[in-house]
Amino acid sequence: MAGSGLPGLGCSVPGAGGCDASPPHGRRPDGGVLGAGGGSELGGLGGVVQVDGWGFLFGDAGSGFWIGRRGLDAAYRGFDGRGPAGALTVRAREVFGDLATLPHRLYLAPDAVARIARFAPHVFELAATDTAAGEIVDAAATELAGTVAAAARHFTGEVPVAWTGRLLRDERLRAGFESALTARLPLARICPAAGDSLTGAARLAAAPDLGPYAPLATVTHRETTQ
Repeated sequence: MAGSGLPGLGCSVPGAGGCDASPPHGRRPDGGVLGAGGGSELGGLGGVVQVDGWGFLFGDAGSGFWIGRRGLDAAYRGFDGRGPAGALTVRAREVFGDLATLPHRLYLAPDAVARIARFAPHVFELAATDTAAGEIVDAAATELAGTVAAAARHFTGEVPVAWTGRLLRDERLRAGFESALTARLPLARICPAAGDSLTGAARLAAAPDLGPYAPLATVTHRETTQ
């Protein structure tokens, strides 16, 4: 599952009961947590549901990989003449070196997905002055809002939404996401997460069982020898 770890994140919304993605006593929260990092997904909690987070081949719309991959697509269009050689082409050369040999170096690399996702910050940086980069960031914001809106069909009334992951720390992406979400889902209420992914993992590890979060988690048991 791609994303930034759903459990342990939540929000407190006055008058709406609040949400908390890893309750210690089995309380079922209502709301959604958008994880946006190298991958992206939304966990709808209260009636546990996953939207996107299907990995880089089939999903993760609006994620770091999604943005980085589209940034490199634009870079290659400028490189081979299918489009203008703009700032993304220049930056891709600076980051990856010779673009003619990059496919041979990257396609079989075990960290290819991560390396492509790491190009996303460069797209963010260029978005203010480069049209192609700005369009990619704006499209990513729309995709993330669409992920939340898709999960909202499982809720009634106000939908508290928290987010986690470094991606939405970018001001343009976050503003675009919030604007697109408000337009598509007027009942959404964005609120701060109650913790990060590690906090959620620790709380789940300390709980007697995963409860309603079992469908969203993969548990691995390891034995250590002295």
